[in-house]
Amino acid sequence: MIKRPVLIITISYIIGIIGGIYIKKYIFLFYILILIAISIYHIYIKNHKNSNHSMLYDRQYLIIAYLGIVVTFFSSVTIIQKEKSFDSYYSNNESINMRGTIVGMKNETEYNYNYIVKVKSNNKRNNSKIYIQIPKKECKYNFSYGDYVQFKGIFSKASGRRNYKGFDYFFTLKSKNIYGTCVVDDIMLIKESGYSLGKMRDNAREKIKINLKKHLDKETYNIALALFLGDNTNVTDEQTEIFSNANLSHILAISGMHVSYVIIAVRVLFRRFGKRRENYCIILMLIMYCFFIGGSPSVIRATIMGCLLITSNLVYRKSDTINNIAISALIILISNPYQIFNLGFELSFLGTLGIVLFEGSIKSKLIVLCSKLPKNKIVTYILDAVSASISANIMIMPIIIYKFNTISVVFFISNIIVSPLLGILVFTGFIVCFISLFSCEFLSFFYFTCDLLLKVFYFISLFSSNLTALRTKVITPNVITIILMYVIIFYFYSKANIHTRIILKRIKEIIVILAVVLLIVKISAVFNANMKIFFIDVGQGDCCLIVTASNKKILIDGGGSESKTYDVGKQTLVPYLLDRQINKIDYIIVSHFDSDHVLGLLTVMDELKVKNAVISAQGKNCYNYENFKEIAKRKGIRVIIVGKGDRLNIDNTTYIDFLWPNNKELINENILNNNSILLKVCFNKFSILFTGDIEKIAEEQILKEYDSKINVLKSDMIKVAHHGSSTSSTQEFIDAVKPKIALIGVGEKNKFGHPNAEVINRLIDGGTKILRTDEMGEIILEVNPKGKIKIKKQHK
Repeated sequence: MIKRPVLIITISYIIGIIGGIYIKKYIFLFYILILIAISIYHIYIKNHKNSNHSMLYDRQYLIIAYLGIVVTFFSSVTIIQKEKSFDSYYSNNESINMRGTIVGMKNETEYNYNYIVKVKSNNKRNNSKIYIQIPKKECKYNFSYGDYVQFKGIFSKASGRRNYKGFDYFFTLKSKNIYGTCVVDDIMLIKESGYSLGKMRDNAREKIKINLKKHLDKETYNIALALFLGDNTNVTDEQTEIFSNANLSHILAISGMHVSYVIIAVRVLFRRFGKRRENYCIILMLIMYCFFIGGSPSVIRATIMGCLLITSNLVYRKSDTINNIAISALIILISNPYQIFNLGFELSFLGTLGIVLFEGSIKSKLIVLCSKLPKNKIVTYILDAVSASISANIMIMPIIIYKFNTISVVFFISNIIVSPLLGILVFTGFIVCFISLFSCEFLSFFYFTCDLLLKVFYFISLFSSNLTALRTKVITPNVITIILMYVIIFYFYSKANIHTRIILKRIKEIIVILAVVLLIVKISAVFNANMKIFFIDVGQGDCCLIVTASNKKILIDGGGSESKTYDVGKQTLVPYLLDRQINKIDYIIVSHFDSDHVLGLLTVMDELKVKNAVISAQGKNCYNYENFKEIAKRKGIRVIIVGKGDRLNIDNTTYIDFLWPNNKELINENILNNNSILLKVCFNKFSILFTGDIEKIAEEQILKEYDSKINVLKSDMIKVAHHGSSTSSTQEFIDAVKPKIALIGVGEKNKFGHPNAEVINRLIDGGTKILRTDEMGEIILEVNPKGKIKIKKQHK
């Protein structure tokens, strides 16, 4: 008899989703091969009656195999159809005229009011959701949940990844079943909503937010919204990083802890009604709480598992926690398959599974180790907290390493300190949210208490995040490594668990196979004799990574901006390098110290290992330059000052010639741009010219300087100066370089109007192929030793 059929169905459903997304072109061939393999196995069993395994045992697993293949096929077809519906929605920049119902609360930004609308006017796209943005100056109505509206505007699909493994906004919207965005030109209210549960919920949440904002500090208000209402939109990037470094990110998500307190509260309030009625009340309140919070994957999981646990008591059956986990996961994935890639979904389910699988054995071992300690409530609490924390982190650690590039044991400290405080804080938060519905000013003591507890909680998080010695930054492991980690985890679990020892030999074989595959992948990378060029999309800025045939890493510029809301280095460049499995840079080259070229490099210098930093002589002190010198000194980075006529030998096949500036006679006009480093990277017969932000005056002087040896400037590729600005790239300079390919680092829809149309036409007229980051995102090129250039498709 199959013990946990739902678990088999859920695993099969997940495999089908992944297969439908990543191998959809070969999905039918994949299933035919699996069916053939199962059939061969069945024939083998029938012809080997002397096998040590019982026929009944083999038939059961044959049934499991066929059940799994049917479910996997069904989920693959479902996700493929869903992918087609997203791809065949409206075209980018298409004008649309729709009617629909507001189904999400208003989200206010600096310039827009944003709503989620469920479409009702179009049969083909009926019930699909889109995100509408209404400019504040155009908005005449204050819409609420359930309002029926008509709107016109321009539809746009969310952008996918701009860089390798970068943020994918399109996929984020998919995980919310949202098909795209409409910037509204005109909108009118057709019918105001009546009273509904959704409207009542949104009004209640809005009233709670107003009162929390009135009584709490701004810092604690952001945390309170996440902790009590599941709304983390106001949590700053700095706060997110602090909680991540402290291993407390899971606390900002409504999860099992909150649901357990709801159950406790209901039991206290309804215990006089009798056990059975009390259980019915718990199920009802859990469903209401999930609806009120908004239904994130973690709270849905906890709610379903709580309801299943209570239901098992009602029907006098023993609850199976693993089955409950599988049922809740299946329900969530059927409603939206893309939730499988949601970080909250992954951490919630894996953490819970880790506690179920490992807590008992870990706690028993801790009890033996701490046998000499006195037995009291404090020791028991610490042992419970440590064992639960270790158990959860065993399962989530590979995901944390993959997503955040961090190995940390800070959770030993942070979770033990925070756990007792958290119970009081959440309970106080429930009271504060309740009294906020009625604006009970005379109960302001609770707001004061809540604010104080939130400050203590934040202080503990800040303290834990500063324990840098307990965590280390690592490169992003590849998928094979992640699978290998989980196989090893399951290997040790199966070794300790008598019910799974029968597949232990197979796990050993899988570990060996995966290790061999991983080794082959690493060795093949070492013997690649080509140069790789990665022109990284950093918005309105320049950044290029070159990996030589001998695996030397050169980073030329790093993008950046003066914006305080987005740190290109921390949020784009450092994660990109770690995703490329790079944590050591041999040379960084700063063309000049404008923010859009150097800020990202400063972050790289601060967070990763950099051996050498190359700059030219500076004719002007600026904040970026002073910051550069301070970081270089503190991190022990060797600073190399170069100028016209210098050469830097990288390896046997690669060198860099520095053609500009003339450090003895710097140009005073626009001194930073016009004294940018002009460098030529040479690899065998191939060359690429990097121009920084030089302008016309610099180009003219460079042409005079090399008039008698103009071929020095000739290059196969050019990084176009100053993002394709009209102030650079004169006809004479382009004629001297004669590039086959031009790279332009430029931000999408940038306010400067870069690149200039005349510059583009000059390059096209010269037969140059133009590659732009605003159109392509990251640009990847590979050059073989003979100088042949291959433009590679961006990795997803």
